[in-house]
Amino acid sequence: MRIEMEWEQVVPKLPGIVLLSHGSAALGILESVRLIYPEQKNLAALTLDMGDDTEEFYREMEKLYEAFQGNCIFFADFNGGTPCNQLRIFQIRNKVQIFGALGFSIPMVLSAIDSRREGLGPEEIARRAMEDGHDGIQGLCMERMQCCEED
Repeated sequence: MRIEMEWEQVVPKLPGIVLLSHGSAALGILESVRLIYPEQKNLAALTLDMGDDTEEFYREMEKLYEAFQGNCIFFADFNGGTPCNQLRIFQIRNKVQIFGALGFSIPMVLSAIDSRREGLGPEEIARRAMEDGHDGIQGLCMERMQCCEED
């Protein structure tokens, strides 16, 4: 299990963005996002590796939620995986509403950062991130290189 979070630099009232994944996917996205938007506050990644204890993962996720005082957005790598399931268990046990997405990409996280700069709350940030993530997936013409020039 790995966690990447600048605990001492939590900014109150700024929605936290938490990436949850199997393996290093969340850390890779976090690293890529920091290349585009360096020095972002309230941005965290938590990974679950082979052999990790799911209860410990749950406790670390809970610490992140508490660090942001519940004012956060969670992105889990995919629906039905252990990070997603632990997030759902947390939501049920604590009777809290969690906003975020199941499945994530760099465009989604960048959108979440942009949305929170606009002062939006977690629900709207999550909605916009999902829309922008969908729009961020584009087809690439492989048959003719000039196809992109035809636009």
